[in-house]
Amino acid sequence: MTRNANGEITYAKDLPSKDCAHCSGPFVWRKKWAREWDNIKFCSGRCRRAAQEAALRAKRAAPR
Repeated sequence: MTRNANGEITYAKDLPSKDCAHCSGPFVWRKKWAREWDNIKFCSGRCRRAAQEAALRAKRAAPR
């Protein structure tokens, strides 16, 4: 529960959420992501790095 500048209460359950592209776990909107919310795909840096590593492994394993 947080209060905004108008004094209104905002609950976490009311915030938008997405599923992580790597682990498929849900994550909730954060204020620091406000401008980039449409571009956010991963719940954490760990999932982002793991997805990048998996893409590199797949690229290396692909026959030429």
